[in-house]
Amino acid sequence: MIAPSGQVMSLARAAVSEFLLDARRGRPLLVAFSGLSGDAPVSHYEFIGLAQSLDVSTCFIRDLRQAWYRSGARGLGDSLPEVAGRVARIARDADATRVVFVGASAGGFAAIVAGVLAGADEIHAFCPQTDLRLLRRWASKDFRWSKALLRRRWGSRAKETHDDLRAFLRGRRHDSRIHLHVGRLDLDERAVRRLSGLPGVHVVHHEAPGHAIARVLRAEGTLEKIVTSALGAG
Repeated sequence: MIAPSGQVMSLARAAVSEFLLDARRGRPLLVAFSGLSGDAPVSHYEFIGLAQSLDVSTCFIRDLRQAWYRSGARGLGDSLPEVAGRVARIARDADATRVVFVGASAGGFAAIVAGVLAGADEIHAFCPQTDLRLLRRWASKDFRWSKALLRRRWGSRAKETHDDLRAFLRGRRHDSRIHLHVGRLDLDERAVRRLSGLPGVHVVHHEAPGHAIARVLRAEGTLEKIVTSALGAG
């Protein structure tokens, strides 16, 4: 069956959309950043299933350019700081009682930057990258995502002030509680260790193997407990 032209246009817009917003006045706001798509053809919205049973506002964000949100998210802003500013306005307009940012891997990196800039109450980042500078990553023997990071670097000559999260967090005062969740993978442990001891940063160790610990935590029910507790929606 061929859909009417209006429906086709609607589906086309949905295919290139980079955020989904459900704002409810006077409720907590969950902001979730997706990571890289990996082998999938298009990045999907992550953490979306966690909020379905909760009476909370949600804003799910993805980066179809797969560039650690260097160009922001369509409809929210052309850079990560612009996205943070827009989400902060959404939270104010909805009179959000709490604001929680979450993300895994590249989404965790974005959640930390945007969450701090937006004044989030809590940030939960699962195995986030904490330094996107290629030479520094290669010096520490971390060659993961090198091709994607090279594309990101040459896709824009604009200088970023948050590629090194240690310098970013040291350079600003904030009241956000940042929880860095990490498993038993040495490269990820080294990445979060760079931020250990900084104001507001708490490292949480899990007995989960590999990089994709958010999937493991979700399967065992731990992820839902973390997010629900952070939102105060339990």
